[in-house]
Amino acid sequence: MMYQGHPFTQGLPTGVQRVIQSLMGVVSLVVVVVLVVFMVKDLKSKLDAPQVYVSNSTGECVKVVSPKGEQPCKPGDERKYERVWVK
Repeated sequence: MMYQGHPFTQGLPTGVQRVIQSLMGVVSLVVVVVLVVFMVKDLKSKLDAPQVYVSNSTGECVKVVSPKGEQPCKPGDERKYERVWVK
């Protein structure tokens, strides 16, 4: 049995069916590339997130360590961070 193409393209000329199939391939490739770019950006933001050392007894910030080095604690810092509980 010969491949008849996608059901939505049946009845269209063969040239048009081939163009539609090519466009579907390009769209699929673009979607995959966009997803990979977003995944890499998200991974990079997770790896660059500072670690905030928080005292287990007081609940206050002890220190902040980022890829740029140790930084002072800033109240109200709205960045994404990884919380590390310490004694």
